[in-house]
This record gives sequence, C-alpha cells and structure tokens, in this order.
Amino acid sequence: MAEATRLAHRALELDPGFGRAAALGICHMQSVIWGYAIDPQVERNEAVRLLRLALSKDDSDPDTLARGGSILAFMVGDCESSNELADRAVALNPNSFLVWMARGWVYRVGGLPEEAIRSFERAVRMSPVDPQLHQPFAGMGPAFIELRRFDEAIVAGKKAQRQNPSFFASLPLSRVRFRPSRT
Repeated sequence: MAEATRLAHRALELDPGFGRAAALGICHMQSVIWGYAIDPQVERNEAVRLLRLALSKDDSDPDTLARGGSILAFMVGDCESSNELADRAVALNPNSFLVWMARGWVYRVGGLPEEAIRSFERAVRMSPVDPQLHQPFAGMGPAFIELRRFDEAIVAGKKAQRQNPSFFASLPLSRVRFRPSRT
C-alpha cells in the first residue's frame, strides 16, 4: 500500500492534470480502514484533499465520482453527499462494475442495506469474472446481517473468500455459524 501510494503521488507530481487523484485518495482511505495508517487523521485529510483535487479537474468522470462517494462515506461519514456522488456515477456509466460496487459500499456504510445489496448484485452481474469480485460479496455479508438474513450472509462470505482467500473482510463471515436467538 505504501509503495502504491508513493508511486501515485509521484505520478501526480509529474502530471498535475492527472485525473486519477481520487484513486490515490482511495489508497489513503484504505490505509485508514485496513489499519496501516500511522496517523489516521492525516490519511483521512489527504484522501479528502485528493478527492477535491480530482473533482476540480473533472466532476463528470464516473470512476472519480464513485471513488469520491467511497471516500466521503468512509472518511467523512457524509452519507448524503456520498450517495449523491455514487448515484451520479451510476447515471453516467450504468454498465460499470466499479461504480455499482462503490455505490454498494456507500449505501452499506450509510445504513441502507437493501439498496447496498441491490448495487452489489448489479456489480456482480456487470462483471461476473472481475478480479475484484470478492469485494461486492464481502459487502453483501454485513448488509445481509443487518437485515437478519444470516444464511445469505454466510453464502456471501464464502463466495468472497473463494474469490480472494486473503481478503480480510471476507474471512470472518465465511467462518460464522449463526444460531437463532432464544428470545
């Protein structure tokens, strides 16, 4: 992650018009989420700064909007703005795995599990052999749990683990055995 971030910063230095500043913002966001950040607040601030830079260069690129929605959802907790960016990304490119997957995560973080699941399912239909296929399945798991659809959560977790056995978000769900409560 550190090397990817360093190289992306270097690319931005070489070409300030580089339209992928939001992708670099995602690197900072993932450092926070995955626990790699030495100073999470600095990483959060940098992710948001890079998002703003990317949007100032092109606020109509669906990939930038999708990544921006994720950054706002995870780093700022601004559900209204993140939903808006994710929905604009989908409107601009309704055939993109990335934008549907990002929309799923945005809606998942925003507490709308049913809409998140619909978005993740759409992403899977868009690209059923995508190398990032583990991510929508990993996102579906917690959304199903929120809806108390535990069997489906386990299935989603197992699919995520099969797609990428080392992806941390899929590991716990694939090992969970839910039992009905006795209340």
